[in-house]
Amino acid sequence: MHTLKFNKSDWANTASKNRNFWQHIAAYTHGCVTIGNIVTLLGLTVSLIGVKEIYDSNLLLGIYLLAIGRVADILDGFAAALTKTKSRTGEALDAGTDKLIGAVALVSFAIKSTVPILPLLLIFFRSAANAVFTFTARMQGKELHSSQLGKYAEFNEWIMLLCFIISKLAKQHGSNVISGIFSVVGY
Repeated sequence: MHTLKFNKSDWANTASKNRNFWQHIAAYTHGCVTIGNIVTLLGLTVSLIGVKEIYDSNLLLGIYLLAIGRVADILDGFAAALTKTKSRTGEALDAGTDKLIGAVALVSFAIKSTVPILPLLLIFFRSAANAVFTFTARMQGKELHSSQLGKYAEFNEWIMLLCFIISKLAKQHGSNVISGIFSVVGY
């Protein structure tokens, strides 16, 4: 994470007559309705359905849905940049949905032993430390924003989790070699 002054939305310094369609909608809704936020909420929904499917042992469908939902998490920022509708609201929504999906997935995967406990604990402690650092900085009046490196690290954590789920799926279908390969890649 890094500190950054980010006080205004993309459309705040654009005269109303020069705003694009999405900037008008974003300005009218105080940043709530943007393409980026819509993609974020769709990604949240699809990801949570994916976690539920994995929890219900529908691993293949769950993997697909979770992967699609996490790709949406990458695309939301691109959509906001493309439509020039980046805002603090969108950034907060994106960060909040990431934390919600992560928490639900970690608990679900731990309860059902879908993923080995060690990787889950490592992700949990990294997330908890991140939350403590963020809270401490905000209490000191500093604003923190996700860094590109932090986003890549989180993306790699999801790849790791998906590798363990694919490993479990391969094992269920009698492919111990494929299962072993994905398990090793997960670690």
